[in-house]
Amino acid sequence: VLFAKAGKRTLIIDTNFYRETIAATFNCNSKPGIAEVLTGVIPEDAAVQTTSVADLSVISAGEMLARPSEMFESSKFSKLLESMRAHFDVIILDTPPLSLTNDAAVLCGLSDELLLVVECHKHSLDSIRDGLNLLTRDKPLLKKAVVLNKYRFLKTERQEGKEG
Repeated sequence: VLFAKAGKRTLIIDTNFYRETIAATFNCNSKPGIAEVLTGVIPEDAAVQTTSVADLSVISAGEMLARPSEMFESSKFSKLLESMRAHFDVIILDTPPLSLTNDAAVLCGLSDELLLVVECHKHSLDSIRDGLNLLTRDKPLLKKAVVLNKYRFLKTERQEGKEG
C-alpha cells in the first residue's frame, strides 16, 4: 500500500494457494486468478483487479494448482511478470511460508528484492538466517530485508520510547 500511496503503480500477486489472503484484504474476487492465467483459462489482463487504493491492483491466487512451483518455474510465468512490468512500477509476489513449500525459493529467483516477514517469537535467529540463505542461494547479491511481525510492545517499552 505504501508504494501505491507514493504514486507507484503497484501490483500484488498472491501466489499462496494454501492460505490466500490478498483478495479478502482488498475486497476483491478470489477467482479467477494467477492459476487461471498460468493454465490458459483466461488472459493475464482479465486477472488484474483494481482496489479501493489508488494505484494498487491485485491478482488473486485463484484455483489451487497441483504443483504451483512448477508453474512458477515455467516460461509462461516469466513472460507474465515481464508483461506486468510494462504496466506497473512495483510488483509484489506474496508467497506461502518457507516452512510450507519451496514456492518462495522458486519465486525469489525471479525477484529483484526480498522482504522476509518473520513472526515474532516463532523462529530462531539461526532459522531466519537459514531461510535467507535458502532464498538467496542462487542470487547472493539480491537486496533483502527482514520485517518482524506480530511484535507486542510492553507497557514499559512504550513509555521508554516516549521518554527517549
